Amino acid sequence: MTKKIIIIIIAVVGMIIILFVMGHRSASQEPIDVDGTIVKTDDAEPIRIKDNDIETEIFNDESPTIEEIMATDFTLPRYGGGEITLSSYRGEKPVILDFWTTWCHNCRRDMPVQNKLYEQYKSDVEVIAINMNEKRSVVDAYIEKNNFSLPFVYDDDTVVNDYFVQLTNTHVLINKDGTIYDIFPGDIDEKHFQALIKNNQ
Repeated sequence: MTKKIIIIIIAVVGMIIILFVMGHRSASQEPIDVDGTIVKTDDAEPIRIKDNDIETEIFNDESPTIEEIMATDFTLPRYGGGEITLSSYRGEKPVILDFWTTWCHNCRRDMPVQNKLYEQYKSDVEVIAINMNEKRSVVDAYIEKNNFSLPFVYDDDTVVNDYFVQLTNTHVLINKDGTIYDIFPGDIDEKHFQALIKNNQ
């Protein structure tokens, strides 16, 4: 009987030691996401905006706010002929950039709404729809089929990369002085136009 008790005590002590070691290892490891990737909790990835070929990183309260960052200028060929230069609107009116593709379901849903809002607010806000490196024939056919009136330009991914755009249907709102007011993925809404107009009165 004494021998059995000793074996049980040894087993219990061993289990306690194992649980302690496992708990210590779990506490010291990086947290793991559901897909098995390590989640960094101490150093967040900064938002990067290219301002005249300088990448500005937004980390904390000491970094410049997004409103203080100048939107990168560009000149792109326009649907229907000619070119559009972003800085040509500086001092005239604010601008909304829309990064889109014809195959993007959300873009196809958003574009008619955006075109309607453009017609309503075009005297106060310019909209530039930037296609993300598709064949011009495909883009032209889509525009003509839907009879859109807002300005469209073709990008070879230069501007996409300058603004670090990762998703289609991303919008960049730019103040009249050329600074960035907001950047967001997702559909445009009348409230975005109104907020941009109000911020530039």
